Parts: sequence; C-alpha cells; structure tokens
Amino acid sequence: MSNSSNFGSTELQKHLLEHKRFYQFEGWLLIALGVGAAMLPTITAITFNVIIAIALLTGGVGRLLTWRRPQPDNFWRLAGGLVFSIGGLLMLLYPMQGIAAFVMLLGALLIIEGVFSFASAFSMSSGSYSGWLMLSGIVSVVIGVLVLGVFPEAGMVYLALTFGLSLALTGICLLLLVKESHESEAQHETA
Repeated sequence: MSNSSNFGSTELQKHLLEHKRFYQFEGWLLIALGVGAAMLPTITAITFNVIIAIALLTGGVGRLLTWRRPQPDNFWRLAGGLVFSIGGLLMLLYPMQGIAAFVMLLGALLIIEGVFSFASAFSMSSGSYSGWLMLSGIVSVVIGVLVLGVFPEAGMVYLALTFGLSLALTGICLLLLVKESHESEAQHETA
C-alpha cells in the first residue's frame, strides 16, 4: 500500500473516488472489449475497416456538400472532401488493402501512445500506478514495433491482438488506479 503523497495529486485522487464506479465500469468494459477483439481477429479487422471507411466517406461527402458556400477555405474543403470520399470508397471496395493501411497506422499510434504513457509515468509521483503506466507504455511501444515490422505476414491478427491487448491493459490500469486511490484514502483516514 502506498500513502497519498506517493499516489500523486490529491485532486486526482478525489476525482477518482468521486467517479469510482464510472472508472471501474470503464476498466472492465475495456478489458472485455480487448479480450473480444483479440479472440475475433478477422471480425475486428473488418469492423475497423468498415467503420473507418464509413467515417471517411461521410466526412468527405459532408465537405463536398458544403464546399460551395462562401468561405475562405473553399479549395481545401473541396480537396479534403474528395480525398476523404475517395479514401472511404476505396476502403469499402478494397477491404484488405484498407486493413493493411490501418495496421500500419495502428502500429505508429501504438508507438506514440506508448511513448506518451511512459513519459506521463515519470511526471507522476512514485507509486505503483506509475509503474503500471510505464509498463503499459513499454508494452505498447514493443507491440507497435512488432506490428510495423511483422505487418506483411500477419497484419490482421496483429491488428486484433495489439488492439485487444492495449484495450485490456488500459482497463487494468484504470482498475488499479481506482484501487490505489481507494487504498490511499483508507490509509489516510486511519492515520
């Protein structure tokens, strides 16, 4: 157990305790979604592709519908609308190539997220949560590098496994943070 000076800011601890149920729900939900994503790699990859394709297509069509309004950025709205619409349409027509592009993006995002998690662990006071955050950051960077390096052979499986593992680790970190804030408060009250 750690005391509140090791845990971090009292404002963060207070916030976590006030919204304890929400963070616990979010933690368990992320763990469940992570396990589901890892167990169903094909469905996970195709679902990602379709969601992103629809989002791009919708955003592109929205920009195309509004590009003629008198605005200073008309050219860029038209260009962005065309790029988004074409990208979304191509992802729907060629889902495997869309998945391949998404896997490369996911690898890069995991590396970036891992670096930020690792860095934010150093900005916290020492405590068990900062260690878990550091571990989560390291694992995200390693998985991101694996995704980018091994991508051609097993992109879809890596997409599902890395996304699932990242979700599950984030959920575990949330649950541990809530647990530590509760233990810290209980220890503070008995002192």
